Amino acid sequence: MKKFLLALMALPLMMSLASCHDDDELPDVNINVTYKNAVVVDHQVYVVQGQEFGIESIVTTAAQEGKNATNGAVSYWLNGIPVGTTDVQPFAITLAPEWTQETGSFYIEFVMPVYEEGCALATAYARVKVNVVASADDIPSPSDGEAPATGQTLDHKFNDK
Repeated sequence: MKKFLLALMALPLMMSLASCHDDDELPDVNINVTYKNAVVVDHQVYVVQGQEFGIESIVTTAAQEGKNATNGAVSYWLNGIPVGTTDVQPFAITLAPEWTQETGSFYIEFVMPVYEEGCALATAYARVKVNVVASADDIPSPSDGEAPATGQTLDHKFNDK
């Protein structure tokens, strides 16, 4: 009787640990990045030499209608060197001015957990090339004829279903 009682007590615990059938479904999200003092032309980010540069916001939304998605704390790297983590929305970061003192390019990378309703937890990673130009005249015109944007949407698919 004692063993039966222990088994009966363990049953709710085992039921609470049962997993859903779609735990392996990974998020399908859009990651919207808005830059500070920079423009995006044909998926390339441009900043004028000497301007303060940064990311003003990162917003994660579900690509599928009717689902909700968000992200957690964002960690940033510049050319592979960690520069900071922020866990406060809008997940902004401003870089030290020396990163834009010389023309050329550098990479800003960020990594963050992504949460989407009904999906498994995933980690998003993005690497964006930032071009530092001598003047605003050196920023190319967009190939589609539209005005340069101050941000871009990174379509982040964790799986190819």
